[in-house]
Amino acid sequence: MVKYLRTQNVDASEVKKLLANLREIANPEAELAAVSARIATCHIRCSHLDHTGYACGEGPLNPVIMFIGESPGRNEAVTHKPFVGPAGQLLESMLQRIGLHRGLVYLTNTVRCFTTNKDRLTPEVAMACRRYLIDEIRIAKPQTVVCLGRFAWESFMQEPHEGRLETLRQQWRNMHLPQNVRMGKLPIAFSYHPSAALRNPEYMRALEKDFDWLGRTLGLVDSAAAAGAAGEYDDEDDDFWD
Repeated sequence: MVKYLRTQNVDASEVKKLLANLREIANPEAELAAVSARIATCHIRCSHLDHTGYACGEGPLNPVIMFIGESPGRNEAVTHKPFVGPAGQLLESMLQRIGLHRGLVYLTNTVRCFTTNKDRLTPEVAMACRRYLIDEIRIAKPQTVVCLGRFAWESFMQEPHEGRLETLRQQWRNMHLPQNVRMGKLPIAFSYHPSAALRNPEYMRALEKDFDWLGRTLGLVDSAAAAGAAGEYDDEDDDFWD
């Protein structure tokens, strides 16, 4: 086929794009495995990170939600899987709350290397790992994305958020993806990272409400049942964000 296209004077860059499309159609699971292999053998050594472990993304093709976290914890660094520690256990309970389980969503992180010092997570480090995240989106083709925590949100949107994080909650935004992803606009939402909820009961309450909202807007749970279980969202409850 390549020889034929060349005889038709098709530009080499167009041939390359066509072959990439064919590979995705033929075996997207293998494409994702290749991304994981690249993460495991990444030659980029971001300054100040420990590089004592890493975690790849994990999940099905065309998931209803892709969750993007911050970076691997100790458990993730050992298993090379995302969200397998205490924060992951809480995330799984939130998924069950809206009728899902981790096998139905795609879990990944902004930064793939483990670090003991979260202050070392900078926009430059996030940018170094961004190619892996974009490839995961291109191949897995999630229906929606939820960024967990400020670092994940600002890194994915590539701009700082001025003001209270509470203003980002419970709304979908459309993000224009790079042309090579071939997905056009992708609905993006924000919520707090489960690890923050484990440290703060108020964040826990916010996380529960955000997942109830996700369940309703995505048609995963009955609206009346979810509202009755959690109570209607009330802005006056959120004074602690000030």
